[in-house]
Amino acid sequence: MSNAKESSFTPSIFSGIQPTGMPHIGNYLGTLKQWVALQKDVSASDRILYCIVDLHALTIPQDPVKLFHNKREMALILMACGIDPQKSVIFVQSKVTAHTELSWILNCIAPVGQLSRMTQWKAKIAQYKNVQSIEDIGVSSGLCLGLLAYPILQAADVLLYKATQVPVGDDQVQHIELARDIAHKFNSQFGEIFPLPQFLFTPAKRILSLRHPTQKMSKSDPSDSARINLNDPPTLIASKIKKSTTDSIRGITYDPESRPAVSNLVTIYSAVTNLPVEQVVEEYKNSDISTFKTVVTDALIHELYPIQNTYEKLKNEKNYVEQVLEQGVHRANEIAQGTMEQVLIVIDFEATCDENPNPQALQVTKETAEIIEFAWVVVDTSTLEVVYQHSQYVKPENTTLTPFCTQLTNITWDKLENAGTLKDAIIALDNYIQSYIVSQGKNFCFCTHGAWDLRIQLPREARDKHIELPSYLAHCRMFDLKQEYQRWQVHHPDVVLKSQSLGEMCSVFDLQVVGPQHSGLNDSLTMVNIIRYFCSFGHHDVFVNPIDTNADLNQFKKEQSKVIHLAGLPHDVTQHELEAWFSGQGVRPTTLWMIRTLDQQKPSGTGFGIFATHEDAMACLEMNGRTLGDRAIEVSPSSERVIEVAGTILAPFPVGSCE
Repeated sequence: MSNAKESSFTPSIFSGIQPTGMPHIGNYLGTLKQWVALQKDVSASDRILYCIVDLHALTIPQDPVKLFHNKREMALILMACGIDPQKSVIFVQSKVTAHTELSWILNCIAPVGQLSRMTQWKAKIAQYKNVQSIEDIGVSSGLCLGLLAYPILQAADVLLYKATQVPVGDDQVQHIELARDIAHKFNSQFGEIFPLPQFLFTPAKRILSLRHPTQKMSKSDPSDSARINLNDPPTLIASKIKKSTTDSIRGITYDPESRPAVSNLVTIYSAVTNLPVEQVVEEYKNSDISTFKTVVTDALIHELYPIQNTYEKLKNEKNYVEQVLEQGVHRANEIAQGTMEQVLIVIDFEATCDENPNPQALQVTKETAEIIEFAWVVVDTSTLEVVYQHSQYVKPENTTLTPFCTQLTNITWDKLENAGTLKDAIIALDNYIQSYIVSQGKNFCFCTHGAWDLRIQLPREARDKHIELPSYLAHCRMFDLKQEYQRWQVHHPDVVLKSQSLGEMCSVFDLQVVGPQHSGLNDSLTMVNIIRYFCSFGHHDVFVNPIDTNADLNQFKKEQSKVIHLAGLPHDVTQHELEAWFSGQGVRPTTLWMIRTLDQQKPSGTGFGIFATHEDAMACLEMNGRTLGDRAIEVSPSSERVIEVAGTILAPFPVGSCE
């Protein structure tokens, strides 16, 4: 569903951090502490991804061995700070190749002029007196394309996971604005693929250098005394704070302009203790700087102790960080690849339909049957691997569960007594599709064993129970396994089945039957085995073109068609019976045609109705699944063009009685 509107995107948070050495308290108080807090604030349906962006680190020369070590260390420190792998996806950027794939695609629509106006690029340019524009950059300047283009990679990072929110500081706002511009341009050209990511301003503190309090605390500062690293021991923390630059003014005040060093210590203490700056100043306004430095030191040591303790424990857990990163990459790849992958939902219903040949037995006909099991299996069409499976029992409201039905389906009353409604099952399917398919921009269609379930049974029962079906169920895209078998058989005329049952297919093709049969979930999984078998031959017309009832409906509306198609008609139906059937809906066809079989001897059970207006024809579509006598009729959109093509095999229905 690539045309999903922005409101349909699953709430998703993405942020990244470079593996360029041990983080300092500026990184922790400004970013990591806020990341941890986000895990508590978002709902369970929201998705959080924290990425170790090693590709971004390559914009400056890196020692490969050190970079490898730093990536592992960064994962450890993220978890030590409180990033929970059960709540957030932690992964390494370069392990998900879709980052660079999408980045190249976005490179092809991003304007160079906008990149050259980026504040950080202009700051780099300003360091070189003879460089006024891109054309002036020489080999010896140290300025590479990566430094100019990395905001595009950053946009790809965010858009790849359809992030709706991105935690940012002031220095990254311009980059997210660029990501929004690129997403908007991409959506304008190709449809609503990406949400426009929103800024997520967290109450982060800007921590300055302990030695140069007008500059931001930085890992790249040549003086280690300018920063407090998260793994600094208490004695070193005390020494660095004690030697930090301050001034000779008495008392503690907060004035970043005239007292940047003291104000920085106030900011650090406020961020560590979660106390407002005003409260900190009020409490220590009469203290000397030496005393306040001791207070700040104690607060930092207390804050960092559990992080350092957890960090040491995690370091000693063999292979734990590797397992977390491997799981994170797997999950990130699932989401990333979902942007372009197509999904097949193999669906199957079990119903109260009774096939007992004993005429004395209580009968439940196919036309009045109710769904009692609603099962589906999600298959990644690029690998044909099952990525999700679900079965939900449904308590029947109007038909009984006969002993023969229990024998046929293996579903007993104790399984249904406390089961939910059909509406519950439909909501469960819709929640999965919206959360894991639509929100990720994936396309999907259904596959079922015969068209009855999705084209007649579900719409009929939903209408009778006043359930509004999602549009993709009311007018689905689907493969019919029986129809795909017929396409496959054209290429293999020597293979003839006695029946098109799942058991017969598996027997002839030597495939596994997931048993016991006549379980909705087992039958769906069995269908997956058959789908894999058919697809293994690579035929150009097998599992390639799904039936698209939604496209048929849209074409029907576009043409303002007055023609509907009828299937499942009783072979002896008369024109008067059909007219009376339509009259019950408040409409009346102007013309009715039946389709004769090729031998011209008997009707095929299909036909067409032509109406005076398009609106009448549209109203008839609501009759899909209604019974005529004891038969449920499929009513679907058609066209005058179809009537013209089928003209030679059309015949009037017998008139019949007017009673």
